Amino acid sequence: MTNSTLSDYLVFKRTFLNDPNRPKPGGEPLTASVSAEGRAGIRRVKIRDHQIISDSGYKGGGSDLGPIPAELMLAGLGGCLSHGWVMQSALANIDLRFLQIDVKTVSAPDGSKAPVGLEYTVRISSDASPAKIRELFSIVEEKSFVFNLLINPVQISGTTEEITEKDEAA
Repeated sequence: MTNSTLSDYLVFKRTFLNDPNRPKPGGEPLTASVSAEGRAGIRRVKIRDHQIISDSGYKGGGSDLGPIPAELMLAGLGGCLSHGWVMQSALANIDLRFLQIDVKTVSAPDGSKAPVGLEYTVRISSDASPAKIRELFSIVEEKSFVFNLLINPVQISGTTEEITEKDEAA
């Protein structure tokens, strides 16, 4: 088995991004389906061909069998920013030796669920100058889907749909 590195992946990513015939992202709906299940009330998150278990921690009356939804949102932000750093580094021909995004938030002190803010730290080792890192930082934030969703919230609408026992079995 070969040990591959982030630098090795950047070579692949650079080739992919520079291919004029590559499929262009965008315009497709992003969907997730979440169902509450079983005695523990876990939430099974289904996204494309992937599944993640989400649960409440013990303080929230859960069994702590998976991350809470807010932690998944933090992971979504960190994952999107990480993807942006990889893409922009590949395009700029910068070698990343290490990349980690740490994201955190704190609930309001009054016990409400409202966060008082989000912050993240990019931990990076590369061959880029500090000025180039600052430039990439700005570009990544500008192009990040999740970052922009959080700083420029979109309207959310919801509906309910009553189903029968027959529908439950399907």
